[in-house]
Amino acid sequence: MKKHRVFHLFLLIFCKTVNLVTTSSPREQIFEFTAPLYNLSVEENSIGSKYARSENATKIGVPLPEKDANCKFRVAEIAGEKSSLFKAHARQVGDFVFLRIRYKGDNPLNRELKDFYDILVKATCKRRDLSNLETTARIHLRVIDKNDASPLFLVDEQGYEAVIDDDTEPFSTVLRVEASDADIGINSAIYFSLVNRSHDFIVEPVSGWIRTLRHLKPGKYSLKVKAEDRASRLYYFDENEVQAPWTEDVLITVRETKPKKTKISVEQRKISPNILKNRQLAAIITLKDAPKEVLVGMKSNEKEHWFEIEPEGKSTEEVRWLLFAKNGTQIPKNTNVTITIGEDYVSKSGFSISKKPIVPVNETVTIQIEHLIEHSVQFNVKEDLVIKTNEMAPIGRVLARFNNCTLENPDDASLMRYSILNSDPSSNVSLPFTISSKSGVLRVSSKLSISERVYKFKVAVSLHGIQGKKDERDVSVEIVDSNNHSPVWSAKWMRQAPIPLGKPGDILLKVDATDQDEGDNGRVVYKINSEIPFEINANTGEITLVEVPTKGNNWMVTVWAVDLGLPLSRMSALNLMFYKNGTKVPAKPKPVIIQESDNKHSPVFSSFPEVVEVTEDAPIGTVVAKLQSSDEDAGYNGLIRYVIQDISGSSHEILSVDEQSGEITVASDLTLLMKEKQEVVEIQVKVSAIDAGNPVKSATRTMKLRIKDVNNHSPQFDEVSRENTPPKY
Repeated sequence: MKKHRVFHLFLLIFCKTVNLVTTSSPREQIFEFTAPLYNLSVEENSIGSKYARSENATKIGVPLPEKDANCKFRVAEIAGEKSSLFKAHARQVGDFVFLRIRYKGDNPLNRELKDFYDILVKATCKRRDLSNLETTARIHLRVIDKNDASPLFLVDEQGYEAVIDDDTEPFSTVLRVEASDADIGINSAIYFSLVNRSHDFIVEPVSGWIRTLRHLKPGKYSLKVKAEDRASRLYYFDENEVQAPWTEDVLITVRETKPKKTKISVEQRKISPNILKNRQLAAIITLKDAPKEVLVGMKSNEKEHWFEIEPEGKSTEEVRWLLFAKNGTQIPKNTNVTITIGEDYVSKSGFSISKKPIVPVNETVTIQIEHLIEHSVQFNVKEDLVIKTNEMAPIGRVLARFNNCTLENPDDASLMRYSILNSDPSSNVSLPFTISSKSGVLRVSSKLSISERVYKFKVAVSLHGIQGKKDERDVSVEIVDSNNHSPVWSAKWMRQAPIPLGKPGDILLKVDATDQDEGDNGRVVYKINSEIPFEINANTGEITLVEVPTKGNNWMVTVWAVDLGLPLSRMSALNLMFYKNGTKVPAKPKPVIIQESDNKHSPVFSSFPEVVEVTEDAPIGTVVAKLQSSDEDAGYNGLIRYVIQDISGSSHEILSVDEQSGEITVASDLTLLMKEKQEVVEIQVKVSAIDAGNPVKSATRTMKLRIKDVNNHSPQFDEVSRENTPPKY
């Protein structure tokens, strides 16, 4: 046995010597970069001796195919650049040649001009047999920002100047300083501060708003504001804390104002002698330009057992107090009650650094109580209201307006309040609707669901401050199906094998898809896209061969399932494989089912009026603005609807918007919003653009509506004078 093994070994050595046996084939020489793309970065303002750095641990370069080979690199192309700004260097370590990139331009590398370079590098390898190997790789070079730009104030030739009154409240905004920085990241985040500490003003570090800290004396105040970027705040310290390019002067002038005399007005309300269980509003006392501490009371506790008085609320200019007739009291007609505003009720204080002087108020007002036969409010229409809306209704859509009511006392118009009452108090279903308490506008407040076909509730109207006087109306909101589902192919098409062709006229197969919607929204028809002569029955989905194609042996066919929904159709696509009978069966494909894309983008206003001006006599329906917006998505994801949000505290629906076109029109009598001797009224209106995608995305902007006074009143004599009556002859 050992002799046979020695013989076989001798034979193998002999064959190897005469090249009769080949133990291995020549190894194929491979010359290529370790990766087709490298991500490198270089610091801004870099000089020629600094090389770009890698953003990961990948070895950058090429391995040598032979020990005696020589490798060189060169920059073959820089996208968008005519001249080569960078140089490629080679450094060999063992059998690997590292690639290094450095900047070689004459001017500093400026990130603000260009922050990204796409570079093509070519490697050439020379071998012993004088043959060359070449390979290429692409480099994405990012320029890292360096904090080399200082913040610059955005100020015009006049500089930062502002004028305020000496009665300006503490922490009020005066003016805003703004600055910009050409750097990025923390190098461009700007912080503001005052160079010299002030007891009168403060600047908000991020927003740049300058605010008052207290009431100020008249005069001029000079401030110096410094702008620093975040990197400087963290890593830089200026001993003098002053850098001229980073500071800007601010001049604030505080002018002296004379204290205004308090103006008192009384709005009387008639009361009913028949209402004894609830208190009734008898008068509204309005104090304009009054001290905040002012109180109102009845003189010497006069008729305190009949009346009570309490504040309603305070605004910047007016203080309102309400006089009520107590419940359980029957007040005689033309009863007089004297109200005192002033000396006994105002906390006095002299001038100080933090307060303005208070002008003493010492006034009395006599109010005569008048009777009203009855308070009542009721809807003009009694029958049930049925409203239909689709389940894709945007939040904010106006469904109905309940402002058509009859009042026995016209003075009660401002007291009308609207509310929603659930028809079934025991139900746990929350209503997706809201109603404006003063204007009576019913809106959609949350997403609607087709699972709740009908919402039933009541809308009630009542008089604020007068209990027991209200009316109700039954309302039903029917939710109509929307086209919010795409056709869905049956699961069997995910396992469909290639389909052989038959003879012309044969039905090859029948495709089917379903849609969860109802009516035309859920009705599916079929279409086909193919290079070979196929026909498809739009209703049944049967695919018929018209004629056998002469070119090719297998074909990919796309079948579309399309619903008939409005305003847009939804569709899904299915790819199927067919082959000629008698030929080789192609590999079983994975049918590609194409669905609608996701809703990735929100609407963007392309044209939005920041300020809209209109005169108070503009008739209802006047177009005051037109909204324009766009959405990068397609289909329902890009279908935009417009809504106007409820204006809080308004007793009228001031504006309305066409949901499709975006036209904003006047919705009510604007003269009702203008007070006596008021020239301009400004109202903030929120407008939203909402798409119909899933999930729903929207954009909201605020528009300022400016209503201007017009000369629509004639002069009137306050009182007829009898002193200048001509004598009779």
